[in-house]
Amino acid sequence: MTFSATDACGNTATATRTVSWTVDTTAPVISVTGHTATLGCNPTASEITAAFGTATASDGCSGTASVTATPGTVSSNGCSRSQTMTFSATDACGNTATATRTVSWTVDTTAPVITVSSTPLTGSNCVAPTQAQLEAALGSATASDNCGNVTVTASDGAVQGQGCYRSQTRTFTSTDDCGNTATETNTVSWTVPIVVDCYSVCVSMANYDQSSNTTTFRFRVCANECPNALSYIAFIIGRRIGVVSPVNGSVYNYPGDPNISYRVSVPISNKVNGIKFETIGEGIRNACDIFEFTLAGNQTQTPINIEIKAGNNTYNIPISNPSACVSSQTNGTTALSATSSSSLQSIGEAEGDLRAYPTPFSDKATIEFTTSVDENYTVRLYDMKGALVKELKSGAAKAGVVNQVEVDGRSLPEGLYLGRVVSDSGSQTVKLLLKR
Repeated sequence: MTFSATDACGNTATATRTVSWTVDTTAPVISVTGHTATLGCNPTASEITAAFGTATASDGCSGTASVTATPGTVSSNGCSRSQTMTFSATDACGNTATATRTVSWTVDTTAPVITVSSTPLTGSNCVAPTQAQLEAALGSATASDNCGNVTVTASDGAVQGQGCYRSQTRTFTSTDDCGNTATETNTVSWTVPIVVDCYSVCVSMANYDQSSNTTTFRFRVCANECPNALSYIAFIIGRRIGVVSPVNGSVYNYPGDPNISYRVSVPISNKVNGIKFETIGEGIRNACDIFEFTLAGNQTQTPINIEIKAGNNTYNIPISNPSACVSSQTNGTTALSATSSSSLQSIGEAEGDLRAYPTPFSDKATIEFTTSVDENYTVRLYDMKGALVKELKSGAAKAGVVNQVEVDGRSLPEGLYLGRVVSDSGSQTVKLLLKR
């Protein structure tokens, strides 16, 4: 602007003034980088902050603009969470711009809930359940989750047990979308006949009668196309247990087929207590028969060693707890503890102690026992089919003196063996595991 002044004599003067300003009506431009819209499950606070990204602003006049970030409140809908960050930029002329970025995530630290459905096993303990029955007893599972989808998988453990015991566990695993997992196990246990070569034996009854203070056992013995007919079957028990019936010298014949008679011996011999059924005529070769006898007292859990003689073969079947072999078949969510094959357990009854060591062993082991009275003894080694492997030693034991018998396994195949000590007092059996 030029200002001019003139006086009366025509003298003039001028003055100028300049004014500058900015014309800017355009808001800054905001640029956001590093934004992650969905974080997934259970992010940390720092991960959420980082997911909003960072913002810068440019301006057409001033070149730059300041940026501020303002977080909104966290919104919740069940397990879902979201939050919006507002970025604001203001230039030198006061023009403002905003940009928003929203981050979503899931909060879920709760494992799914598994529900197992199964059909309990039913039927006779003398008949092994079918695969279909086992499958139904092991069951199936569904799962629910507080947040969303779940998957359920099932895996089966190996069948465990020996003798008449069997068990199997199915493990169900459920995983939700956030990786939380839950497991549930269903263990089915059942009993089966004990099979030795062509013979099978099951305990169909072990009943204690309190009024008479006696225990009645019933064993079902089957010969399945055996090359030799059964000569005798003996049930060996501790020497202090009385046999109530049948009596010594009597003839035993269980009603019905195969209608075979047996001569009864009680005790089995001067050295071995128990009851022996010796075939009169031709014994079973491809049939089943029932052997029933009564002992004095409550003997439902008393160990019984069964000896079967057929032709030149003798089979030994130790049963450590007869009542367990007639227990109901069960299934539930509590796992059944399996006995390790390397554990040492005496399953017979006699006067004194019995052990074997080391177990497992790779070449040689020692069977060690003591007796409380002077008596004769024989130590034999059997395989798990009850077949005699070798007679280890016979002799006379002194009361209280430790007797040691060596087991040489260098020529034997790996596996579980039974060392049996038979003395005047009775018999005991110990397990030995040969493993190289």
